[in-house]
Amino acid sequence: MTSLTLYSYFQSKLEFDFDLWKRFFNISILFLSQPILQIEEKVFIKRLKMKLIYGDMRVQVATLVKEMWNNLGRNKSDFITHEAQDVLQNFLRMSLVPVKSQREETLPIFYDMINFEV
Repeated sequence: MTSLTLYSYFQSKLEFDFDLWKRFFNISILFLSQPILQIEEKVFIKRLKMKLIYGDMRVQVATLVKEMWNNLGRNKSDFITHEAQDVLQNFLRMSLVPVKSQREETLPIFYDMINFEV
């Protein structure tokens, strides 16, 4: 639901706003890698409490990033170019977080990039 709202807002402009999408992806992925969210490094009780209260926000944001990527359509090619190398690096950073469900959300993005480029 969130991705549809964001997508409709992002697409409400007359032309594709690469910088807006780039900032969205960069900020989302930087959020995922924040040390405070690395719950596997916390003591068991604190980890359990965080999961019960907030869930694993990294997985939620990773899912949002994947959904927004899928909404890009033909504009995906803008993110596979040399100019968007920092976005690609951030996607790679996102896939390196040691949470299996988050990696499962990230890997289809790389596969899609490979297929889109071919």
